Amino acid sequence: MEKATDVFVIGGGPAGLAAAIAARQRGLSVVVADGSRPPIDKPCGEGLMPDGRAALAELGISVPEELSRPFRGISFVSGGLRAEANFPNGCGIGVRRKVLHRLMVERAEAAGITLLWSTPVKGLYSDGVLLGKELVRSRWVVGADGGHSLVRLALTATAATARALPFAATTASLPGPIAWNCIGARSARSM
Repeated sequence: MEKATDVFVIGGGPAGLAAAIAARQRGLSVVVADGSRPPIDKPCGEGLMPDGRAALAELGISVPEELSRPFRGISFVSGGLRAEANFPNGCGIGVRRKVLHRLMVERAEAAGITLLWSTPVKGLYSDGVLLGKELVRSRWVVGADGGHSLVRLALTATAATARALPFAATTASLPGPIAWNCIGARSARSM
């Protein structure tokens, strides 16, 4: 097991893998830990909008045509109301989440990212992440661990705790800007 890394990503779903690959593309060492084993399947994330497809391409991931279905727009239907529109910049694709996850795992492995499956995070410290009884030192921690996020809980526990943990990112020591655009997230952040 790694003893130290630049970036430790908690959560090996699409968001965590995308963050890990982006960091690795900038030359940072990256470890991803997830309590599950691939393929991680959920009843969401099976429609990629045009910007999502472009983001995947920037990460070096393409979804083969035979494993996806294109769609040109989106419709919202509620009762007797309907709103729909075509995308102004290309097509989206429908793809099974298990397929997308497999492609992202393969890309992460090819990029040299350390993937720790069936490895739940037990704690967060000012200098790293606790896996079992082992501390992995990390300059940055990315919380991509879903609705019951350990990272979010740690950050919101108390103001003093939040200030003590190294989860605020800075661009000063990164070899270029890292922009995160998470569909469905409450905010997009740039590090």
